[in-house]
Amino acid sequence: MTALAGHKGKIGAAMLLAWLLSRFSLSSLSAVRAILVLAIENDESFYLVMASALSAVSNAIRAALLYCGWFLAAEGAAERTGKPMLAWALPALMIPVSYQISGYFHLPSVPQFGFSAFFTLLSVLFLQYICRDISRTGYKILIQVLIVMAIQWLDVIPPLTGRGFGTGEMSLAVKSVAVLMDKDDMSGSICAIFFFFNALVALLMARLFVNYEKQLSQLNLIQLRERDLIQLRHQQATTRLYQELQLLVHDLKRPLTVILGLTNLLSLSAYREVASHAEIILEATEGMNQMIDEIKTPLAMRKVNVGELLDYTMSQVRPLSWGESVIVEASDDVKRTVLKINLIRFSRALVNLLDNASNASGLNGGGSLVKISAASGEDKVIINIEDNGPGFSSADKSGVSAWGSTGLGLVFVKQVIEGGDCSISYKDRPGGGTVCSVLVPVLNSEVSE
Repeated sequence: MTALAGHKGKIGAAMLLAWLLSRFSLSSLSAVRAILVLAIENDESFYLVMASALSAVSNAIRAALLYCGWFLAAEGAAERTGKPMLAWALPALMIPVSYQISGYFHLPSVPQFGFSAFFTLLSVLFLQYICRDISRTGYKILIQVLIVMAIQWLDVIPPLTGRGFGTGEMSLAVKSVAVLMDKDDMSGSICAIFFFFNALVALLMARLFVNYEKQLSQLNLIQLRERDLIQLRHQQATTRLYQELQLLVHDLKRPLTVILGLTNLLSLSAYREVASHAEIILEATEGMNQMIDEIKTPLAMRKVNVGELLDYTMSQVRPLSWGESVIVEASDDVKRTVLKINLIRFSRALVNLLDNASNASGLNGGGSLVKISAASGEDKVIINIEDNGPGFSSADKSGVSAWGSTGLGLVFVKQVIEGGDCSISYKDRPGGGTVCSVLVPVLNSEVSE
């Protein structure tokens, strides 16, 4: 927004400078006088109409530079300062001041702030209000130029001189010759036709652009609502799936409780072989019970070391088509570091990140790299997942990944990691790709081996 405001301000300043320079040029006045001489010598209405058109166009170009310049500069100032009233107050104040300054310094071509200039200012302000929903600057400039051009035709209509229109030197010269040639009615009628034509075109263009902007806005709104609806449906499906999973896990607890009870009894058997098998079953059942608790309750934590976390994660990754290519790096000291996490959910989050890394690496057109490593930090373990994909700097901003993923898996990852007092960050990898870093707090005690 700031860049756009600065862009408008620069264009407005350039237009104002062009208007100021045009005040030093008398070429259009000389051209009009030469055409008026031809009109008088030949008693030809065509030359009179040509002089009227040249006068109107010349004055319109200068006026458009002044009006559009101040309106663009004012819009830029309003957007930069956050004060919308500047877009209206600044042109209303500075356009008359510009007329007065040019007269004060006695520039070669001095514009007159008469009724036509005042009427032009009111008309452009009115059009600004009508076109307030138009966001494209070019559309506003086109409409302003058309309305300025329309009013400049009023300056060369002889009967309107007494009403304050056309008091400038060039306009008065054209109208005086029309009266002398007794062609003021004809000249006034032609100029009036051009006035109505330009005014009608300006209003039609304003209406067209406003309707176009509204339709475009409605289309964007519909697209946003459709996207929100799709996301809501997906969330509802995810919630339903999670609820079904919770019910399923809850149902698994019942037979598991029976197995635990019976296995405890068998472990008390006098037969050593039966008791030994029962102990193995009991250990496996308790592990399964812990897993069910972690699936059912996100806050269920247990102590594991980094080595166990990496092994459990890789046990889920290795069966995948790309699993054998994943590089695992961690020193023995780091592997013995103890964490307190929800092993099931945390490992699934790491699997999701590894899956994303594998997909990203497949986009580079060469050999893919997917690596998971662990290192010690200050009271934390840093788990890095690297790939040699395109990286975030060249990522698509549309919300859909290059391989068609919606990114909802990363939402799950963020919920799991940040829900366990951990943190996650992303950065571009030197040489290309991405590094995802997960920081996990360390416990003081170690898991017994």
